[in-house]
Amino acid sequence: MIHILTAFTKDQKLFYLTDAYAREELLTLRNKEQFFCPICGASVILKIGDIKIPHFSHRSLSECDAFSEPESSLHLQGKRLLHHFFHRHQLPVEIEKYLPAIRQRADLLVNGQTAVEFQCSPISVSHITKRTEGYKKLNIGTLWIKGVKEQTEDGIQLIRLKAHERAFFQKNKGSSYLVLFLPEANRFFYYSNLFYISGNRWVGKGKQLTAEQQSFPFGIPRRLSKEEFRQLWVLYSRARRQFIASQAYSKNRYQNVFWRCCYELRLDMKNFPDSIGLPLEKAECIAEHAVLWQLKVLTAKRKGISMFALANSGKIPIAAFASIEEVVKLLETFVKLHQLMEQKEAGPLGIFEIMYESYC
Repeated sequence: MIHILTAFTKDQKLFYLTDAYAREELLTLRNKEQFFCPICGASVILKIGDIKIPHFSHRSLSECDAFSEPESSLHLQGKRLLHHFFHRHQLPVEIEKYLPAIRQRADLLVNGQTAVEFQCSPISVSHITKRTEGYKKLNIGTLWIKGVKEQTEDGIQLIRLKAHERAFFQKNKGSSYLVLFLPEANRFFYYSNLFYISGNRWVGKGKQLTAEQQSFPFGIPRRLSKEEFRQLWVLYSRARRQFIASQAYSKNRYQNVFWRCCYELRLDMKNFPDSIGLPLEKAECIAEHAVLWQLKVLTAKRKGISMFALANSGKIPIAAFASIEEVVKLLETFVKLHQLMEQKEAGPLGIFEIMYESYC
């Protein structure tokens, strides 16, 4: 079944279930009124249960466009609370706004300029991209918010993000962050200052805000203090050391990228340089641990291969959402930092200082 919070009455008046109606009022209304889907015009049922919040339900999936999807209690409650949030800030907001030009329904449309998508279930990256591009055609910005069922912790931490959740990232001056919302507590959460490790692992900062503390446009996370960056550095370095140690168990070292590069660069695993495997912003452009791709960079540099040629060689696994230009810039950033560390003969403390200065 498809569940929605808005419906037309038989008099063609739009009825919102975001308003505060008592259960008895809704029960009476259900017996007196007929409701219709604002998109397909099909008859819908006003459901008033004990588990899900009151909502309208299509009688069958076939009665509405395929772009509409079944919604969970979390999604329904989240949309309703977000509607209250924008309404409280005296912003024009429409819930479940259908845009016929692109055949898309925004969870919320704020000021006619920002589509807010509250996503609680897994969704393909291609679908996220398609919806975002659809809004762009109408000069509408998109704010993706991930729905969660549990509170996240504040502070520097190891963070696990699925592939599709990266597509929810908001950007600010080259830095990425993710906005989350917990309907049960009416709280917003941020994952910011994110540094990619590998797979679904990142290190970054968690921060929570009550709905009363939040503003719109949404607050933008601050950069890390030096102490916070030091905490992040410790977590990242631990993961880096674990990765390097894991290479000792490689069965075929002649085929292993780590060992082959170490051999060409004359590097000793037991005294592996701290200047390789550095945490860099936008490292998620490369679908590989920083230790490996940075070894490849130094090997290519030793052979006189340009970073542009390396990025186009196929030896660097580029993430699906990244461009060659972004990858080349990332590779060149690492080269400059590594050269600076060599020039200064930087030890562990010096490397940290160089990295923090670069981050700032």
